[in-house]
Amino acid sequence: MKNENIIYAMTKKENMEQKGFKTYENDAICVFWRPSMCTHSGKCVMGNNAVFDPLRRPWIDLSQADTKEIAAIIDQCPSKALHYELKEAIRVVFEESKQQAAAYDGEKMTGVRPEYSGLGIALSIAGIRYLVSWYKAIQ
Repeated sequence: MKNENIIYAMTKKENMEQKGFKTYENDAICVFWRPSMCTHSGKCVMGNNAVFDPLRRPWIDLSQADTKEIAAIIDQCPSKALHYELKEAIRVVFEESKQQAAAYDGEKMTGVRPEYSGLGIALSIAGIRYLVSWYKAIQ
């Protein structure tokens, strides 16, 4: 049971599973399927029946194609019963001492494209940190 006094943001996986989606994942992609939404158009099976085989259990085998192909097939799902989330190698951390966000690719710090400079990441992390500190203060 989650503590009601803590601000908690669900991951996409938790959110999708709460909505009734089943999860299939490997190191590169997380695929979500909600049986009750599926209209059985067959676009996934026709896209690659080695990945999507309704006669096999589990019916989705992510080892049968590369991540880009799987994502492209899921993008064609007309009922939106299939969704995916790519697992990125980039991690963003908030550096307390500098009061700024930094992005890392493995152990190497990576840059931000100039058009994204100052947009979003640092503000979001700083905003979350502010909300958490404010929420702790009113307890």
